[in-house]
Amino acid sequence: MATQREVADHLDLSVKRISELIKDGILPSKLGRSPLNLDVCRVAYISYLRKLGGYHKRSGTGDIAEEKTKLLLVYGKVEFSMIN
Repeated sequence: MATQREVADHLDLSVKRISELIKDGILPSKLGRSPLNLDVCRVAYISYLRKLGGYHKRSGTGDIAEEKTKLLLVYGKVEFSMIN
């Protein structure tokens, strides 16, 4: 278990921002001297950032080459016949 200061250091945020995230229900907290779990807070914060960024895992493997090819197709830099 960790304090707000330890979570703030771990996530590279201020203690004030950690307090706000707890108040907003983004980071789960319990009562006591060390009310936070570093691992749980890290995952919760990453999930929060993904929601803010509109990230959604879609079809595909997430492979970097696959994603690059998709982007190049969108921008017309690769002909469709090259990937079949």
